[in-house]
Amino acid sequence: MDNRKAAYRPVYHPKEKVIQQASWLTSGTFYSCLLGAVLIIPWYAWMKGQGNIANSYFDMSYTWFGVFGLVATGGLPSLLAQQVEKYNAMSEYRTSQRLFIRCLQISLASGVLAAGVMFFLAPFLASVSRGGEDLTAIYRSMSLALVFFPVMRVLQGYFQGMQDMFSIGLSQLVYRGLQALFILLSSFFLLQVVQSNFRTAVIQSVFAASVGAVGALVVLLLCWQKDQERWEIQGMRSLDKIENSIQMILWEAFLEVLPYVLLGGGLLGYKLVDQLTFIPMMAAHTNYSNEQLLNLYGLFRANPDRIAILPIAAAGTLLFRYLPSLLERIAKRQKREIVRFISIHLQRFVYLILPAVLWLMINVRPVYTLFYGANLLGSRVMSLVLLSSFVAAFGLFTALLLQSLELAKPALYYWIAGLVLKGILQAPLIELLEAYGPHIATILGLTLTCGLSFRKIKKSTKSNYQLAFRRILLIVLLVLVCGVITIGVKQLSYHWLSPDSRLQALLICLITGLLNTGLYLYLTLKIRLGDRLLGARAKRWRKKMRIK
Repeated sequence: MDNRKAAYRPVYHPKEKVIQQASWLTSGTFYSCLLGAVLIIPWYAWMKGQGNIANSYFDMSYTWFGVFGLVATGGLPSLLAQQVEKYNAMSEYRTSQRLFIRCLQISLASGVLAAGVMFFLAPFLASVSRGGEDLTAIYRSMSLALVFFPVMRVLQGYFQGMQDMFSIGLSQLVYRGLQALFILLSSFFLLQVVQSNFRTAVIQSVFAASVGAVGALVVLLLCWQKDQERWEIQGMRSLDKIENSIQMILWEAFLEVLPYVLLGGGLLGYKLVDQLTFIPMMAAHTNYSNEQLLNLYGLFRANPDRIAILPIAAAGTLLFRYLPSLLERIAKRQKREIVRFISIHLQRFVYLILPAVLWLMINVRPVYTLFYGANLLGSRVMSLVLLSSFVAAFGLFTALLLQSLELAKPALYYWIAGLVLKGILQAPLIELLEAYGPHIATILGLTLTCGLSFRKIKKSTKSNYQLAFRRILLIVLLVLVCGVITIGVKQLSYHWLSPDSRLQALLICLITGLLNTGLYLYLTLKIRLGDRLLGARAKRWRKKMRIK
């Protein structure tokens, strides 16, 4: 067998690597979100009375970092992964190598440009976010990471195209690990040892993104250098029959992946709208000082996001694990199998995500206390944020299904429609409901997106998914039964345990979490619902639990 062809499988679906690239990165997001949620506990405690404002600054800086990072990468990692796989499968190794070098050059230039723009626009960005000079310094510290981030992402895209998942996984581990370690060490030293102010600690905390990116970049470059022998051998075996210029190939690939890139920033758009409108609108309709508004922003947006992002990341991870099998069915035009896949994963989504979100909403007060300390307003707002996170998770889920069905443009239009609706409702709802208003606007906007997306899925697959809806109703009923029992146990535990104490809040969460999970698992295994959704794994669980 030809060694050139043995090393690579054929590309059966032209968009497969674009979606798989996004899927791998979002799957890793779940673990980074989980790490971020755990990390916030000591970090917030060290900030003492300024924790809400510090978290507001941190959240605002990462929102703009996300915007500039999205523009700086410009879809290069996704299109490079796709094109490297495509041309390697054609034995056009030199073409894929030239694409890689050109993407590296573009990413380095765009990263430096994005970092410079963010650095010099920092006073303006801080002004529109109502953060003042403190936020200017934080934005400038954050901007340095943009120099390294696009190059890191392009290298990950190259290894994705080469199907070298180990290098990507190792770089992500180094990135998140170094970032978390630097945040903890710098914050502990500044706040606990030298007794510095919280603003300096936040500046160093956002600088941790640069530390993590440099570490990941070093790992990726070492992996690439180690692969130089294969690079040279492939260059000698290249057929070199491609006549299109590298610029033309990149432009055509960029147009192909653009809807996917814009969809990737869908939720970022909602955050940006909140960041640009909440404090200015609240200042216009209330007598709160700017410090009070920053504190309120922490309660309304920054604090609950660390926890509410988990269901969204989990929803992406749930679908991405099985995404290749859906793409294979689409490539082979197996209509019945496509419908069956979508049906079973809609049920799995509700089966796994809904009970987790409902448990968090039931225990929102002790959960909030565990992470941020007792705050009644913060816990009430977070209950609404958790509801919006469930709708957002379903929106992400349907958007990814539409991408897989080669309907990325309609999916993008539906997200834009939802964002426009939020923009229209934002001002009156903030004036009417203050901190609750933006989340109501978000829920309504995302609900519109979800409704349009699912209608398109039904229309394109020509199925009404009646079986899925019947099982989903059964799941909802079981979740509500478990929820009612959990509420009773939680209220009973309040007679002996206080939800306003961190340690006792942890005990409440453990008691209700174990009860809710155990009861839900028992009921779904007892009626064989788990078998239909989880297969052999559910049968093993039922055997271990001795459920007939």
